Amino acid sequence: MSTDDALPAHPRARGLYRVETIWLSGTDPKAKRPLVVLAMPGYGLTDVPLLARTTQLGMPGVPHAADTSIGCTKAGVFAFKCLRRLDIAHFAHAERAQFLGDVDAVTFGAIMKWWEL
Repeated sequence: MSTDDALPAHPRARGLYRVETIWLSGTDPKAKRPLVVLAMPGYGLTDVPLLARTTQLGMPGVPHAADTSIGCTKAGVFAFKCLRRLDIAHFAHAERAQFLGDVDAVTFGAIMKWWEL
């Protein structure tokens, strides 16, 4: 069985992934960007909701300090205008969606408070 035939690896809520932006909904000037998984798709659905992290600190969103343990070397913000979606199948390919670690609970709580409004 090739990796393309394998079942998709399932992302997890609160997980931060470096994603090739060509596969995302919307547009992005960078080739790869860190995004946090907001939730798993509902039964029978395949789109995973994500929120992108940017180093443009003036954007409205949830601030996130630099955290080298998950590959974020500069302070940033999970920007509210950068809500994206990615088909769950892309998580089976490490080159498309590389797991970096979990976003800290306080930051993720603030993101979810906004998202669930």
